[in-house]
Amino acid sequence: MSRSNLLAFIALSSLIIACNKPDDTSITPADTDTDTDTDTDTDTDTDTDTDTDTDTDTDTDTDTDTDTDTDTDTDTEPTGDLDGDGFTIDDGDCDDANPDAYPGAPEVWYDGVDQDCGADSDYDQDADGYDDASGGGADCDDLDAATYPGAADVDGDGVDNDCDGRDAGSVPVDLLLPGDLVITEVMQNSLAVDDSVGEWFEIYNPGLVAVNLDGLSVSDLGADRFVVSGALIVEPMSYAVFAVNGDPALNGGVTADYVFADMALGNGDDELVLSGAVDIDVLVWDGGPAFPDPNGATMSLEPTATDAASNDVGANWCSGYTAFGAGDYGTPGVANPSCFDVDADADGVTVAEGDCDDFDPAAYPGAPEVWYDGVDQDCSGGSDFDQDADGADSPADCDDLDPTVFPGAPDPAGDGVDQDCDGSDGFVDDDGDGFSIGSGDCDDADPAVYPGAPEVFGDGVDQDCDGVDDTPTLATASPGDLVITEIFNDAVGSDTDKEWFEVYNASAVGLDLEGMVISDLGTDSLTVTASVIIPAGGYVVFGGSAGGAPAAYPLAGMALGNGDDELVLSYDGVEFDRVVWDGGPLFPDGEGAALSLSADHTDAVSNDDGANWCQPLATFADGFGSPGVANEVCTVPTDADGDGVFTPLDCDDADPAVFPG
Repeated sequence: MSRSNLLAFIALSSLIIACNKPDDTSITPADTDTDTDTDTDTDTDTDTDTDTDTDTDTDTDTDTDTDTDTDTDTDTEPTGDLDGDGFTIDDGDCDDANPDAYPGAPEVWYDGVDQDCGADSDYDQDADGYDDASGGGADCDDLDAATYPGAADVDGDGVDNDCDGRDAGSVPVDLLLPGDLVITEVMQNSLAVDDSVGEWFEIYNPGLVAVNLDGLSVSDLGADRFVVSGALIVEPMSYAVFAVNGDPALNGGVTADYVFADMALGNGDDELVLSGAVDIDVLVWDGGPAFPDPNGATMSLEPTATDAASNDVGANWCSGYTAFGAGDYGTPGVANPSCFDVDADADGVTVAEGDCDDFDPAAYPGAPEVWYDGVDQDCSGGSDFDQDADGADSPADCDDLDPTVFPGAPDPAGDGVDQDCDGSDGFVDDDGDGFSIGSGDCDDADPAVYPGAPEVFGDGVDQDCDGVDDTPTLATASPGDLVITEIFNDAVGSDTDKEWFEVYNASAVGLDLEGMVISDLGTDSLTVTASVIIPAGGYVVFGGSAGGAPAAYPLAGMALGNGDDELVLSYDGVEFDRVVWDGGPLFPDGEGAALSLSADHTDAVSNDDGANWCQPLATFADGFGSPGVANEVCTVPTDADGDGVFTPLDCDDADPAVFPG
């Protein structure tokens, strides 16, 4: 076979093998594919063999093969609603494995899940193009589309639009440091108008940047406090005036930048505290000894001392002397005049020259001193009650004209002078309690023993030096010495551990109630097994641990009936007092209110009469009552609306539909 015929044969054989290869029926196509293959092979072989012999053979082979293969495979891709949320992928479901994710679903912001398939950031709720910090972004208010890094910031509106930590053009209160604001003037005692409308104070911004006072806390060191609400811009080196009344026609002529409530400026000593994240300025004035104490004029800070350290020093303050408005003195909203170059009272001496009260022409250095009137006329700075300048004020100084006589001075015995003011001549106070043997100290080695000292009952020591140890015993008490004055038998809700009653000591001496028997006329009874001291004229409460009354001894084993019941106090067969109440007809009966014996009938006879008892107006933690202290005088209760509930328990005795329960 010639070489060309051999090559044609190999090509044809390969084609036949490929066409006859069996399909693998174990494979299921996954796609719907339609394949049409048309193969046309045209082979033309021309073989010419020439032999050296005389035969000439010519072979011409022409093969034309046409193969057409058509394969159609059908495989269906899943197109259903896999998560059952009513949306397929074809419908736009962006997560067909999550039934909470589909077009229009409620979006849960900041959880990293695109519930509504909106293809937007889950950390950009206001759609301003900036993520919230929870998503690693810097949008400081993701509910305001006008607030984001780089946004236009409206100056002084109190909103940080560009998220740089401050409102444009002003510093917020929370970024202020101590000394960034200074209190420079205080009108705490107006004369032209009443203090209730005339009080005001002034704040100074000593910095070079405007300050927004929105959120500034202003308080004293007690309970007074208010917080500035709304933008209040104080420009650099400018002032803001805070007034209790904003009408210049009523407040003495002050133009207020802010009107406050819940704050009163003490005419004597008081405080003002300005706070943001820290205390910015604290001013504490003392009503006279160090700070000025004017009437009808401000406390005015020296203008060269307008910092938060200098305004702590009383010497840097003076009384305002510039008239304004209705006639008081001060400079609200502008710089103060100097404290040191004025002679407001025309006494010939300025403040700088030492005038300690430039509103009183009788007060200046070297003026005649009028002792004991509380005024330092000579501006010496010393006490007006220490004429002999020995450091001890009268009347403790028993001779204020002799500087050798004062409490604690050396007292030579027998010279006829009580130099140490202990009431005796020359006797030493060995225990330092202020009394010597010569002045009646019955034990000068015990500082707790002296005339008038508090007596410790029953300790065997005569602390008050009255000659006897006050050892009260119930064995010496008489009927009527103890009086039941208040009974809380019906708490609101459960009575458990909330019931109590009060006992009054009507005798002239203190008593120890240890051993007293508390009982009713049935089977309830308990004995006081510990020392319970009740002073003469004092009160003690017996009650449960859960009540709001100051119980000195628990009521274990006793229950106080909500209706009728009894209480009996006795010791060793002697009955001191008993009360029998009836639950309503004669005695008061109200839930959450004690039975209170009128303060003008605190004896063991009067408390037998229900007419002397009432429901109290005073309140304590669990209701109405005054446990441990004197009761009020009972007034006649009324039931004007006829709803069956008497005052004070009926909060509207004109409306029969309004009553407890």
